Amino acid sequence: KEMRQFNLELMLEAMEDPLCRDEDEENYKKRWCLVDDDHWSHDASDKRIVKMTRDYLDLQFRIMARDMNDAGYPLRIGTHAKLNEKGKALVAFNEICGNARYRLDSYSEDASWRTFRDCDPSKCYSIMTGTRAVPLRSNWLDLDG
Repeated sequence: KEMRQFNLELMLEAMEDPLCRDEDEENYKKRWCLVDDDHWSHDASDKRIVKMTRDYLDLQFRIMARDMNDAGYPLRIGTHAKLNEKGKALVAFNEICGNARYRLDSYSEDASWRTFRDCDPSKCYSIMTGTRAVPLRSNWLDLDG
């Protein structure tokens, strides 16, 4: 009975988040697919989709934090109620990675060589050591294996 209540509360919370709801509710997903291509939700740089994405990531990492804590995992990224600095950093890194993918411009001057792997990693770092990420030594497509 407790587990059912727990699952119900989690699902109700997820249904309040449009991006979670899109993953879990088929009718919502079908309706979302009917939205015109010029709608703001298709523009990864629109402030509304940026906020929706951040809220979605925050929820996902809060759920993960709760599960990590419940399992006794030694890394603490916060709680279900609130992420700590490490958890917030993970949200930020996921935003950076998402932007690297979804904000690629196929009409830009660098479109012939830029991939999501060529993004600026300067805002990413190890949440364990603080060591900063460094850029690739050349464009991804020019790297020798």
